[in-house]
Amino acid sequence: MYEVKSVGIKSNEMSLDGFERAVFGKENILSAVAATSKDEDGKTFVSLVNEYGDDIHFTVTKDTNDGELVGFGVAARSADARDVLIKGLRFIVKTLEEESQEVDD
Repeated sequence: MYEVKSVGIKSNEMSLDGFERAVFGKENILSAVAATSKDEDGKTFVSLVNEYGDDIHFTVTKDTNDGELVGFGVAARSADARDVLIKGLRFIVKTLEEESQEVDD
């Protein structure tokens, strides 16, 4: 089992309550955070941070017309990095689904 911590997130003029966990691999550690509002406005924040190892690489995607940041890419250079990335993404999706169900019920 893994430890899940409650966290407060302030980003883009939003204040949200969410959850964070560390995802451990053999050679990589990834921090995964997911937060969403408890009302119907659906404000959401997600974060993946490479805490240890050099097998996970993040890049930003910019709009070719105005240079504005519009997305990101993630590259995993090993099976361990891929597995850590999958676990981190699963945690984010599961957390957002569970938190949004409380609003939809």
